[in-house]
Parts: sequence; structure tokens; C-alpha cells
Amino acid sequence: MSNISVFMEVHNGQLRNVSLELLTAGHQLAADAHEELVAVIVGNQNDAIIEQLIQYPVDRVVSLEHFSYENYATDSYTDALHAYVCQYQPQCVLFGTTFLAKDLVPRLAARCKTGLTAECTSVSYHQDTGKIMWSRTGFGGKMMADIVCPDRLPQMGTIREGVYKKTKKVTGHLAKIDRWDMGEQIKLERVRILQKTAKILSKQQIDDEPEIVVGLGRGVRTLDRIDMMMDFADALDAELGASRGACELRLLPEKFVIGQNGRNLHPKIYIACGISGAAQHMAGISGADCIIAINSDPNAPIFKVADYGICGDLHSIIPEFLKLI
Repeated sequence: MSNISVFMEVHNGQLRNVSLELLTAGHQLAADAHEELVAVIVGNQNDAIIEQLIQYPVDRVVSLEHFSYENYATDSYTDALHAYVCQYQPQCVLFGTTFLAKDLVPRLAARCKTGLTAECTSVSYHQDTGKIMWSRTGFGGKMMADIVCPDRLPQMGTIREGVYKKTKKVTGHLAKIDRWDMGEQIKLERVRILQKTAKILSKQQIDDEPEIVVGLGRGVRTLDRIDMMMDFADALDAELGASRGACELRLLPEKFVIGQNGRNLHPKIYIACGISGAAQHMAGISGADCIIAINSDPNAPIFKVADYGICGDLHSIIPEFLKLI
């Protein structure tokens, strides 16, 4: 029963955003490979999650259920998903890059004797080979690598949050539902959860979907020009971000970094100011609807991906924009 599978991670009774984003990637892979798209969940009393999942364009929902799955545990989740792999034989399984996945997926891949590509920035189906192409940055963002697991199944990978947009709900769609009581799969539990403490997120952490982002790069050059860039962002009601290089120059703190080692964003408009377009940074804005690049170097890689490009001195262009806003 070959298929394209997406592991749907549940946190506090809700599907994680990254899992809904992976349904977008999984849907495209399934269409290209002419395979069934399967959403896999592990938990206890999954009725509410199943009701949510069948509103999305998945062909099948497989619910692995047992009361011991109420809380995540490495052993029990590995056993459950290994049993799923043996039974359903997926061609590939997509996971979000989350703390849970970082603990779970390497162990599962080892159990399945297959490979794992971690923290991918895109995934695609190669028509000639019939294999999944996993893309990610390497060597600190200085190169992009396309990785294939040629001989083992399932092909497994984790994908960073924000790379894909969340898939949209559909109407009139009918997904098959398989509910699997995993009682016979339960083995000795070596870890028991004694207490859980919730982390309170700030409003900014919750509303993490800015419409406009102004990204600062090394081209801003000095701190005395930050005020001008902040005025520009304020005038547009935009959020500020930065390249790794800008943070190394201490133009903005580390928490503003966008890219492989920072945040992944998919705003409607991303304005890259003095950013060259290194692969490490571009991985974090691949979901932007429109990219506007301002750079004095006509050969900057950012211009190859930008929808609109302005070649010139940032410090003469931004004041002119401010006059018009």
C-alpha cells in the first residue's frame, strides 16, 4: 500500500501549523508520484483531530490509538510509527522540524533501517528516478544540497516550519479513515510523564504571520542608519528582520535573524535591503508572495529571485520612499 505520508503532530489538542504546511508539500508529492496522501496521527481519543483532518485534501487518515499515547514518549511513538511503516509501506514520510521530531525521527529511521534528511527547505519528486529529492543548505548556508535516499524505503525527512503555506480546507472531499487500536504493539514503557508545565507565549510569538517584512543586510553597514530603516518599517507597518551578516555586524540582535538558523517567514511582501541573497537567508523567505530587493551590487544573487529589483544606494533610495509613503 505505497503512499506519501505526513506525520500530523498534535500539541495541546491542536494540529501544529507545520503539519498543516506539510500537507501542502505532501499533496504535491502525491500528485506527482500518483500516490495516495495519508495523514498519520498518534494519540488517544483522536475523534476531534480526525474531524479536523478530513476537512483537508487528504486521501486517507490513519489514526494510531492507545491511552498510553496521551503524552509523547520516544519508545511508544517509535513503536507505533514503525508498526505503521511495516503495515502501510509508505514511499516517504514527512515530519515537521520540531523538538518532538528531533527526538523521534532519527530513532524511527534507524528502526526502519533507512536514511533521514533533516531540516529541509524544500522537497520534490524526481520523475526520472521516482525518488524524493530533499533540499537543504549546508556548510553554514554557503551551499544548497539535493539529497536522495536511493536504496531504502521509506524515504524520511524533516522540513522546517514556514517553508510551505498551510494547506486550505476543501468541501465535498471524502477521506478514508483507518483507526488502529495499538494495544498489541504496546511494550514496556521506560518513561512516565509526571507533570507538564505550559509555556506562556507572548502575543508576538502567537501572531507570527507579518504581512510585510523589511529585511536588513550588511548593506545597511552602520548603526547610525538603523533609525532610517526603522522609520521605513514603521511607515509600512512592517516587521523588521535581518540576515546573519547584519546580526554579525550587531545592527540587530540575533532574534531578528531570518533563514536557516533563524525564523522562516512567508509574508505577502518581503523587502530585502542591502541583502545579497545567500542561500542560508533565502531559505527563510521562500514562502514570501513578493520579494523586493534593494542592493547596490547588480550581480547580487537576490536579484535572481526578486519579483522587483532596485539597483542603487540604499541610503539614497529609502529617504525617497519615505517621502512618498
